[in-house]
Amino acid sequence: MNVKDLFQSIKKSFSINRVLDFDSFDLHFRLEPLTSMEELKVLEVCTGREGGAFVSELKRSSLAYAIKKINDVDFTDDIIEYPGENGHPVKESKYIFLTRQIDGFPVALRDVLFEAFNDLQIEMESLVEKNAKFERFNIRPAEQTEAAAPVEDPSVPKGFRRINEDMIEPDEPETEVDKLNRQVQEEKDQEEANLSDMPNG
Repeated sequence: MNVKDLFQSIKKSFSINRVLDFDSFDLHFRLEPLTSMEELKVLEVCTGREGGAFVSELKRSSLAYAIKKINDVDFTDDIIEYPGENGHPVKESKYIFLTRQIDGFPVALRDVLFEAFNDLQIEMESLVEKNAKFERFNIRPAEQTEAAAPVEDPSVPKGFRRINEDMIEPDEPETEVDKLNRQVQEEKDQEEANLSDMPNG
């Protein structure tokens, strides 16, 4: 496979379209997702616009690139040639020609075309994400640096905190001998405590 065939194969693998039919009017629109370059051009046109003007331009420009066919007329070439008012052929970019035509559409028609375009974009994203397989790098969330404020114990002086033996982590894992010695020591401490509680007689 040569380089040209390789990239044609990539383009074909991700070629999807959406047909919007208005059978009562014998109108059929075919839309395709935007290429990266077309998306960049749409963003450039929308730069500096805000609110309703931004949304309107986004719809208008996206559709001018997304519409590839209306009935039997193809809009796949960058340049369109059509007969002018004086009968002489006029050459114009597809984008300029279609934006002018879209400006003449009823708002409801433009909006339903853009809805179909959005649906197409969602399908494309799903197609890519579902079929892409690679090992994702996950960043562990940063550990909490500040410990929660301890509940104050009246038997501990202010500024200090009680430390329990079970809070102290041993430097090395406890062996069976260590466990036995600790148990003996605990029993011995308990016995001494019991003796000290007994009245002297």
